[in-house]
Amino acid sequence: DASEVAFAWNKTGTFEIYSAPIEKERLYQLTDAKERSVSPRWSPDGTQIAFLRDRGGDERFDIWLVDRDGERERNLTSEPDVMHRELAWSPDGQRIAYAANSGGRGFGIHVVDSGTGVQRALTDGSHDDHQPRWSPDGSRLVFWSRREARRTNAELYVVPASGGATTKLETRGGADGESRDASWDRDGRRLAFATNVRGREEVAIAALTGDRLGPIEYLTQNIHDETEPVWRPDGRGVIFRHSAESEVSLRRVFAVSHATHAVADRAGVHLGAEVGRDSDLVAYLYSGAREPWDVYVTRERMVAPKRLTRSLATSVDPATLVEPVHVRYPGADGREIPALLYVPHAEALRGGVLPPAVMYIHGGPTGQHLRQWDRAAQWFAHNGYVVLAPNIRGSTGYGREFQESNRGDWGGKDLEDVTGGVEWLVKEGVADRRRIGAYGGSYGGFMTLMALTQAPDLWAAGVSVVGVVSWKTLYETTRGDLKDYLERE
Repeated sequence: DASEVAFAWNKTGTFEIYSAPIEKERLYQLTDAKERSVSPRWSPDGTQIAFLRDRGGDERFDIWLVDRDGERERNLTSEPDVMHRELAWSPDGQRIAYAANSGGRGFGIHVVDSGTGVQRALTDGSHDDHQPRWSPDGSRLVFWSRREARRTNAELYVVPASGGATTKLETRGGADGESRDASWDRDGRRLAFATNVRGREEVAIAALTGDRLGPIEYLTQNIHDETEPVWRPDGRGVIFRHSAESEVSLRRVFAVSHATHAVADRAGVHLGAEVGRDSDLVAYLYSGAREPWDVYVTRERMVAPKRLTRSLATSVDPATLVEPVHVRYPGADGREIPALLYVPHAEALRGGVLPPAVMYIHGGPTGQHLRQWDRAAQWFAHNGYVVLAPNIRGSTGYGREFQESNRGDWGGKDLEDVTGGVEWLVKEGVADRRRIGAYGGSYGGFMTLMALTQAPDLWAAGVSVVGVVSWKTLYETTRGDLKDYLERE
C-alpha cells in the first residue's frame, strides 16, 4: 500500500531485514538471525516479506518469509546447497518466481508456492536465466538469458507460469548486443527494457501481443548509459537509472511525449527505485562519497527527499571525508580514461612534500568506480594518500564499445590505462613519483599483480585483494555462471 519501505541493513554488524513507515519516524527490525538476510520483497497484500538468507557467508541463499510484524519467519525452500536469487511475487501472492542453480545446473527460472513450498522448474538450467518478472495477470514470466550462438548476446524471453515452451522476443532486430531489465506495464500489453544495440545502454518500450513483440520505441536520446526501467503504475511512463561521469541519477520519461526530468539527482548514486501505486511516490537507495547507503523517498513536489535511515556513525563528521573530483587522463592509444581523484585534506598531508598515491583498480572488469561510499578510498585519503580510481577500458557506464574494448586483452591495453594514470599523477604534480602503490580486488587484484610485474619501476608497493593468480585454476573451480562470464570476456 506504499505506506512502508522494507530494506536490508547491516546496522547491527550483519544484514537483517527492516521496515520503515514513510509517515512516521520509526524503524522496525524484522529479523535477528545474525546471518546475512537481504533482498526483501513485499507480498502483494503486504502481510509478508520474502527475502534471501545464506549461512556463514557461503552465498548459497535460501528463500525465507517473515510476517510484517516480524514475529514469525519460515524457510520456504530449504535447499542449503543451492543459490536462490532475484525474487518476484506473483500478482495473486500465491507464488514466488526466482532463479536458482538447482542440481548443479545453471540458473533456471523456478516458481515456489508460498504456502506449501512446492516448487516447479520453468526452465531447465541449460542456460543462466535472469530477472523473472510476472505479467500482471500472472500467466507468464519474462526474463533475459544468453542462448544464442554468439554468447555475448542477451535477449528477452517469455515462459508460461504453468510451464511450457519458452519464446524469444527478438528485441534487437538481428543485431548483436544485450537486452535485459524487462518491466511489464499495468495492462501487460507493453514491455520496457534496457538494450545496448545502438552503442549504449538505453531504455526502450514495445507492445506485446501474445508472444510477439511490436516495433521498438526508444525513449531517450543522449550519450549516457541508461538502465533498469520500472513502469509507473499509471502506465504513463517509466523511472530509470541515468549514468554520467561516475554518478547515477533517477529520471522519469513519459511513454508518449518522451519528456524527461530528474526524480532524484544528488551528486552520487541512486539505486533500486520502487514506485508507489499513486505513480508519484518513489523509494530508493542513495549513497554519496561522504554518505553510506541509506533509504529515501521522494515525490515530485517535495522540496527535498525524506531520509528514512542514517548509516553514517554519529562519531564521523562528513566534512572530514573527501569528495572526489571527476578527471580524465590519456591512456593507451591516447584514449581518454575517466577517473575519480581523491585529494586528502591539508590536515592529512605532511607540509612541503608531495603526497604518496594509490592507483585503485576496480573489479569486474565490467564494473565502475562511482561517486558512492567507498571505505578504502576514504581510508587512504584520510591517511594522506592521493587516490586515483580509474574507469579503465572494460568498465561499464561509458557505452558498449568502451566496455568491450578489453575483451580478450586483460592485462594488455587496460594495463596501459593504469600505468597512464601514474604518469598523469606525476606530470600534474599531484603525487610523489617514488611513493605510488597499486591496489585492487578480484580483477583489480589481478591487474595489481600485472602492474607490479610488468612495470615494476613505477611502483613502491602493491596490494592484491582476492586477486586472480591463475585463470586456469579460477576457471576450473568457479561457479557455472562466473565460468560463463570468463568465457565471454
